[in-house]
Amino acid sequence: NFLTNRSWNHNEPSDFLNLRSDVLQFSLEGQVSPSITYDTKLRYIENEQEQNYHEPRALIDSDGDGAIDLVGREFRDQLREQQQFSFGANFTYEGQAFGASQRVAFGIDLYKGKEDALLGGTAFNSDFVLRYLNGTSLESDIIPLQLNSPNYGASQPDKYNVQFRAPRATEQERNGAYVLNELAWDKFTLVTGVRYDTFEDNSNGTRFDDNSITYRLGGIYKITPSISLYGQWADSYEPQSVGNQAQQAGGPFEPTTGDIIEGGVNAELFDETTLLRLAVYQITRQNILQTTGEDPEGDGIDNVAPVGEVTSDGFEIEVITDITPDWILSVAYAYNDARITADNGSGGIRNSVGDRFANAPQNQLGFWTRYQLPEWNVAFAIGGNYVDEQLSLSGQNVKSYFIADASVTWEVDNYSVLFRIDNLFNKEYAESGFIERTGHFPGNPRNGFVEFTYKW
Repeated sequence: NFLTNRSWNHNEPSDFLNLRSDVLQFSLEGQVSPSITYDTKLRYIENEQEQNYHEPRALIDSDGDGAIDLVGREFRDQLREQQQFSFGANFTYEGQAFGASQRVAFGIDLYKGKEDALLGGTAFNSDFVLRYLNGTSLESDIIPLQLNSPNYGASQPDKYNVQFRAPRATEQERNGAYVLNELAWDKFTLVTGVRYDTFEDNSNGTRFDDNSITYRLGGIYKITPSISLYGQWADSYEPQSVGNQAQQAGGPFEPTTGDIIEGGVNAELFDETTLLRLAVYQITRQNILQTTGEDPEGDGIDNVAPVGEVTSDGFEIEVITDITPDWILSVAYAYNDARITADNGSGGIRNSVGDRFANAPQNQLGFWTRYQLPEWNVAFAIGGNYVDEQLSLSGQNVKSYFIADASVTWEVDNYSVLFRIDNLFNKEYAESGFIERTGHFPGNPRNGFVEFTYKW
């Protein structure tokens, strides 16, 4: 249960986020020959982000009655400048090989990024809270915010004694190349792939570089023209983001790695009026970063730490069927048992081996149905999504929820009008959980929109 209304906000009216981003993008597509096509994309981004905001740091029971009524906060004054350059080139060859239709995709991707940040220091400690509670608050104090009837404007951010930290600079370079080969016979399709990645991070002079080769193997077998079995295995390799590699965040960190093994069936049944999809999988990932909620250096940046290993075992099933020529129904169910299966060896994460992984619901169920009235050119649709309970990063329970949506569509000639309502019953719920002092992320309240489309 939320401690306060979902419209409650921990920021002051004077807090702000100013972002300017300039983007230059160039793309080129074409044919080298009748059997080889290509696409390339060059992109440059330069942005500057300035922000002042208040961050919850402590839950306070001011009168000792066992109920939280105040939130202690810190102030953050930050300026970030980023430059990013990326280039990608992909080629596709189509031909014949080994008595099969062949498609080969190959390409490269290059990325270089730089971030400079000037960070304000923490301006909150327990002395400020005590002075406020004793009624002798100073103008430079960050006054705790009430959960009920928030006292916005009582603090004066322009008089905070903000201590600026030394600027931080982080540079990243990412380069990769891949080849993916597909051979398709009448009943069997074989897919193989290999990718090479290399990267280098530089955080305030601390360098970290690595490289890896990852693979992919998959196949599809057609039992009948309308029923296919498939399976795949692949491993993965992903360097951490530039912000998390900074020493102030506890970095640098090893890349996130993993692998997946999956099998399933796709079938068109009942004269192709029903589509059935079934998949069973196991996904294992190492070094997934999670926030700790702690800032031991007092530099205004919460540290992150890796989870040693997370293993997800699950299955998904989806059925899409035409009940009548004017009535379609889709139902999908997913089961996912995601648990921590290895420790990172250095701590920093509250969860331990055997615990459920944070924000990974075990059960999800969704449906969607659409009924059209051709004589009126109108279609009505309604759907819903159930999400099982989850755990926050602090191990708190995040309650299960069910959200319904509905829409009406009118189409005639080249015109169409769509009116949709999300969260039809205005359910108050948390989509996921963060850490205890900052709470859970509330889902959107009921909202609707109208979309008008004209095609020519």
